[in-house]
This record gives sequence, C-alpha cells and structure tokens, in this order.
Amino acid sequence: DYAKIAIDNYPSSPYFGNIYISAIYTPPGYTGTGRSFFVISNDFNSIIRKNSADLGMGDSAVASIISARGNIYASVRKFAHQFTIYHSSDGGKTFSEANLASQNPNCEGFATISSNNNIAWKIYLGPELAFEDNSNRLYVTWADYTKCTSEQVKIPLEKPGDYQIYASTSKDYNIYLSYSDDNGATWSNPIIVNDFSGGSRGFPSIAVDKQGIVYVAFFDHRNDQSKAQYDVYLTKSTNKGVSFSANIKVN
Repeated sequence: DYAKIAIDNYPSSPYFGNIYISAIYTPPGYTGTGRSFFVISNDFNSIIRKNSADLGMGDSAVASIISARGNIYASVRKFAHQFTIYHSSDGGKTFSEANLASQNPNCEGFATISSNNNIAWKIYLGPELAFEDNSNRLYVTWADYTKCTSEQVKIPLEKPGDYQIYASTSKDYNIYLSYSDDNGATWSNPIIVNDFSGGSRGFPSIAVDKQGIVYVAFFDHRNDQSKAQYDVYLTKSTNKGVSFSANIKVN
C-alpha cells in the first residue's frame, strides 16, 4: 500500500527521466510484515520490476528521493521502531543499506491521544528524507520513543466503539535528525529537534531550501496533553543540521 513516486529531473544525471515507484505489499499467503519493492520505468512504456526482496521487509511506506547525480535514496520503517536507509548509484539495480539508531524494535508504535484515557493511535514515525545537492548531504528525520511501558492501550477500529487492545505501548516520542555525507554509509549522531520533552510527537516532514536551510515540521502534543489534540510545529537549522532553532507553533 501507500505507493510513493520519485522522478529523476536532473539533466546531468545518467538516469535522467527515470521514474521510480515504491510501495509495501503482503504476498498471498504471507501473514507477517509486508515487503518493499521498487519499480523503475525509463519511458513509461518499459517497466522493470525489482524483486520484492530487494528492499527487505518493512511495515510502513517507503520515502524516496533523487539527487542531482542520479543517486536514489529510500527509507523504510521495518517493524515498529527499526529504520533503514537504502542507497542506489546504478539506477536502482542494486542497493546498499544502513540502519539508523533506534529503540527496541519490538515495542508497539502507538502514542496516547490524551492523558485522561488509554486510547492511542498508530502515529506516523517516518523516516523522511531530504538531500542538499550543493553540500552532497543527505538528511533523515524520524520519530522515536523514550519509554516502552506495559500499560494497556486500545486502538479505535473502523466501527465506532470497537477497539483492539494492546498489552504494551511506547510513550514520549521525540523528533530526531541525522545526516550523512557519504551517501548513507555512515550517519551523524542523532539530535532531537523538538525543544519540549513532554508528550509525544510524530508525522515528521523535512525540506531543504536553495540556501541550504533545513526545515522540519511535525505534530506535537506538548500544549495540553489532557486534550486529544496535536498541534503543528516548525523548526529550522541554518548550520546544516548541527542544531535547530526554537520551535514555532504553526496552527
């Protein structure tokens, strides 16, 4: 599900015009975590389907971007809290991979919606990617928890009043950022971009402007945790991801 698309729009790239589509799916008869796959199309009429195992196993959508040199970068959330970045320099024929620092991948990826009850939601954690061509720096941002508890939570189902019960959950999420100057082979130590530590946050998004300023936006539950309301916050880095400004409430 959740197909993502990226197009190589750089005339200087050896793969100029390529269209890359990625998604998650569960093969027939398979009961575990879905698998990622990549599709490459040169002229919309000629499609090469990559083997479903090329990007391994994952249970969230893949984010993918292209650099001016034609490199492909794709991010996958494997299981609850395991994050992997893939890199291809040959138009998607082969991929290398590197795992980001993360917590226990077995803790359920939920965040409570209010301190007044045990209702939770499966918050989007990322990872999301951005690339700055002038410095050849790859950025990634994601959400991760600080506590894994045995508190029972319930997740609303489609039918009103129906819930799925979980015996454990993760709490107090922060938004992290790391960067790589070698196409994702190694990564800087993650830093926390949110400037408030109470409550949870998620749905990170990242972009870099032409001046190299890095922007990160995210949902945040800091203001009144008794309410089922998350607000939108924005922060920026003017030193290429080394540190971030005070967070600004957008909504």
